[in-house]
Amino acid sequence: MNIKELTKELVAIPSYVDGSVNEKAVADYIYAYLKRKTKLIVTKEVVEDDRYNVIAYTPNCLTGDTTFTVDTLFINHIDTVEPKQGSLRDQFVGIEEEGRLYGLGSVDTKGNVAVLMKLAELVKDQACMFLFYVDEEYHFKGIRTFIDDYSTKLKVEKIISADGENLQIRNASRGVFEVDIVYTGKTGHASNQANGINVIHAFNRICYGLEKSLEQKGADNLGKSTLNVAYVYAGLNRGEKDTEKLLGRSGNNIPDYLEATLEFRMNTQVEGKYLLSLLKKLAKKENVTLASITVKHAMDAWYSPKDTLLFIEKALASNNVPIAYTNPGFSGYVDIGLLKEAFPSICCCIGAKGENRHGVNEYVEIASLITVLEVLKKVIQ
Repeated sequence: MNIKELTKELVAIPSYVDGSVNEKAVADYIYAYLKRKTKLIVTKEVVEDDRYNVIAYTPNCLTGDTTFTVDTLFINHIDTVEPKQGSLRDQFVGIEEEGRLYGLGSVDTKGNVAVLMKLAELVKDQACMFLFYVDEEYHFKGIRTFIDDYSTKLKVEKIISADGENLQIRNASRGVFEVDIVYTGKTGHASNQANGINVIHAFNRICYGLEKSLEQKGADNLGKSTLNVAYVYAGLNRGEKDTEKLLGRSGNNIPDYLEATLEFRMNTQVEGKYLLSLLKKLAKKENVTLASITVKHAMDAWYSPKDTLLFIEKALASNNVPIAYTNPGFSGYVDIGLLKEAFPSICCCIGAKGENRHGVNEYVEIASLITVLEVLKKVIQ
């Protein structure tokens, strides 16, 4: 089976997570394929219930009964986002048009999963390990389970994620710090704002203060730190019904309740503890109460210097691919950063060309899948 047909097979297996569907079926497929097609030791790592990671490695990775020394760990996630409305094509049929293969997860990232599966067939006595993991698009449970299970028994020199894009090298990501937050003010008659504390006005000033503080921290080689206000629910607090907060929206009341989701993208100049302190400081300045704050995600920035990645540059050049790096200031977080923190190593991402990740009519360029495979073959030679 060639890489195009293998990608079609993977696309045909739904692996989004919504309560009725998860990654089990595609994990079963990958597990069976690797057992049948490779000489690797193939194992299942339970994450929760019937969800599991697939781990495969050459026997010479074992340095003890349960310890591993690995030259290159290849990784990719096997889940996708949920299906999108408005697609012009069946999202679970890999439809080929003009050198493109359309389907949910085709470029993010089942085409690249297929690359690693084909690469695994070629591994002989190299000290290589493969990790196909769940839940990247949701809560990072798969990668965290791997870290928990292997943090004391794995030594690895290089980690390469195929969750890359456009045949560019990704050597860094800004960190992510996401919080759910609740502020309360004081209501009163809106004819005179001095009658109360308008929590919405205060929140606007808090956001301005956050952005100014991030700006003062400056940029580094990962770009600037930024704030995204992802969600706001605010108004007059009218109590609760069935655990749902009831808010009034009458114009003659000063609003006294606001909940929001704030997401920060952090360069190396900013840490989560600094942001928590800043949120408390700004709330006090605006005379509003910080009623609750829940940290949903806290991942630090990561970076591998370019001079440690000459091996991947050489592999690209040997396939006549121009050397280009993804700009971390305009791209999302990649969870290889969690692995880099747990297993100090050289880390990078490389993946195929395509468009519409997380959007309608997603596709991967078939020729670029073949190129990624050829590049990674050079890495293991």
